[in-house]
Amino acid sequence: IGTGIAGGDAAESGRRVRINGAAARSAEEMLEWLRVVWLTPAMDALFTGPATDRRRFLDRQVLAIDPGHGQRALDYEKAMRGRNR
Repeated sequence: IGTGIAGGDAAESGRRVRINGAAARSAEEMLEWLRVVWLTPAMDALFTGPATDRRRFLDRQVLAIDPGHGQRALDYEKAMRGRNR
């Protein structure tokens, strides 16, 4: 896995990820190779703050194991926003 920042015009600049020498097609493709989970002292509000923050944190932890969970979580949030209108 290689990472970097591409220069050039605004349309082509930004972060780049390469896997086995080929450009990664999506962030989800990277999840096939890399799992990262962290919890820092600065995240203590996770335990004292709103439940939505805890749900979002847990969704990200599940995403580290199941790349398809990201789309399901987005669909759920969209449905909940529509329901609460």
